[in-house]
Amino acid sequence: MPRKYSPEFRDRALRLLDTTMEDSEVSEFEAIKSVASKLGVSQESVRRWRRKAEIDAGQRPGV
Repeated sequence: MPRKYSPEFRDRALRLLDTTMEDSEVSEFEAIKSVASKLGVSQESVRRWRRKAEIDAGQRPGV
């Protein structure tokens, strides 16, 4: 069964992802790997949170 993460935890992960990408100029994939490892979550979770945030902000088309 999938583990539930709080909205605050997901927001923190996304802020860390943005910071990682800005500070080290790495690809999104490399930043996701780094953040997932630091927080002890799967890379897929971080990737999905990122995509959902982009859809919610109108930066990416959603269904």
